[in-house]
Order: sequence, then C-alpha cells, then structure tokens
Amino acid sequence: MLGLPTDGREEFLHAGAHGQREIALRKQRQPSHNGIYYPCLEATRRRPYGLYVHGGMDTGGAVRAVEAIATGLPWRAVRPPVYVTGTPGQPDLEACWELGAVLAAEVAG
Repeated sequence: MLGLPTDGREEFLHAGAHGQREIALRKQRQPSHNGIYYPCLEATRRRPYGLYVHGGMDTGGAVRAVEAIATGLPWRAVRPPVYVTGTPGQPDLEACWELGAVLAAEVAG
C-alpha cells in the first residue's frame, strides 16, 4: 500500500485475533476529536496570530485557507498578512520584523 493513510480497516482485517485485540485497545486509548477540539477551542478563543506567506508566484490561496481556519477557531489577526512572492527584499524583511514585533507585544500583554 506504499504507506498510504488508511482508516485502520485493512490493518484490522489482516491482523489476526491477537493483533485485532491490540488494535482495538490502541483505538480506545486515542482521545476522541471532540474530547480535544472543544477544550482547545475554548482555551484559544480570541488568541492573536500573525501570518507571513512566501510563494513563488501567488500566495492568495494559502492566505485564504489560513484565514478560514483562524476564523473558525476563532483567532484574531494582529495585522494584515505579509505576502511575499519571489525573492524577499528588504521591505519584505522589515514587514516580517514588524509583524513579529506586533505579535510579540500582543502575546506579552
């Protein structure tokens, strides 16, 4: 299977009785999505974040994806994202430094 991710059914079917028991016990020890997600959602609500994206030609899709995740968490952007395409220049480095400084100040309170 070339190491492709599975939902565990294939492994379970070929494991034999002892292996199936081990797999079932391992799954019982794994925390559920809801058991982790909702406490983290509450603990990180309104957490500040900063975003720097570097791409060869376009960064719009990556920024939209991160913003969608951050909106769902819900986190708050401390500044607009820093978009950099191509080789970063001095203005890009300064924008990233400023983003980091503002984020550090927000986190420090």
